[in-house]
Amino acid sequence: MTGTSSILIGLEILTLVVGLGLAAGWDARSREVPDRLWQIAGLIGGAIGAGLAAGSGLGPVLLWLLVAGFALQHLFPWDERWGGGSSRLPERFELILYVGTGVVLFVAGWAYGVGASGVPVAAIAVYATVLLARALFEARVLYGGADAKAVIAVAVLLPLWSVPLLSQTTTLTVLLQATPFALTALINGALLALVVPIWLAIRNARRGEFTFARGFLGTSIPTDELPLRFVWLHEPKLEGSTPPMELETAAEDLQLRVQQAAELRARGIGRVWVTPQIPLVLFFALGAVLALLLGNLLLDLAARL
Repeated sequence: MTGTSSILIGLEILTLVVGLGLAAGWDARSREVPDRLWQIAGLIGGAIGAGLAAGSGLGPVLLWLLVAGFALQHLFPWDERWGGGSSRLPERFELILYVGTGVVLFVAGWAYGVGASGVPVAAIAVYATVLLARALFEARVLYGGADAKAVIAVAVLLPLWSVPLLSQTTTLTVLLQATPFALTALINGALLALVVPIWLAIRNARRGEFTFARGFLGTSIPTDELPLRFVWLHEPKLEGSTPPMELETAAEDLQLRVQQAAELRARGIGRVWVTPQIPLVLFFALGAVLALLLGNLLLDLAARL
């Protein structure tokens, strides 16, 4: 690795840590992260990635720019300005982008190979991560566009990271060379998120409210606190209440909780069972830091067994 490459990678890591730190703070405080943050981080990653690919020739640079542009278009609301609200043109165009980018990578890889003067491994990692992020978003595993945008922006900013700073095994190195960094951060974040149900179970047990299954997923709070907390109402069920997945902004979520609290008070219900709204970006940020330091925790554990 040359001195210039080390500097560029250092800039990527600095941007990653600062960007995710800001995002985690905003997400914890208001459950909203400005799109501008992901746009800036993604553009920085795209530019640095082009600089890193420049040493391999024009072909790899063009392929990187193609994939980076494909990923970055998810971070900008271009579809809102094109075709109107009922038009299907944006969806069709995006489908062409997905298929076309994949075809170009496949043909280039077939003709010139992968790595060196062929298709950059980083470009393949970004394309794979975008497909994963889109699939998880459509399956509502990534709840909200901000979570998917975070994964995509991080993918462009740091596609791969195969040299953990504090832990390294030969097997882990080989595995991480083919594992997108954003996926590693997601896996680490998911493992960290297991703390939440354990904490809920302990909290409920100490208050004498623990029951199996439900005790791991939520807790009870006074009805008056419902508008003040980032939670989803679990019990009692209210007829005609808007499903959480249909809420697009934190303001809409707050309005729903205010309405629910008013209806519950009118019924004389003083305490409700709620499910905490998990700030996924916070766990994703912590998972990314662990990925930089220790690599993929799941792979690392498997490699040591």
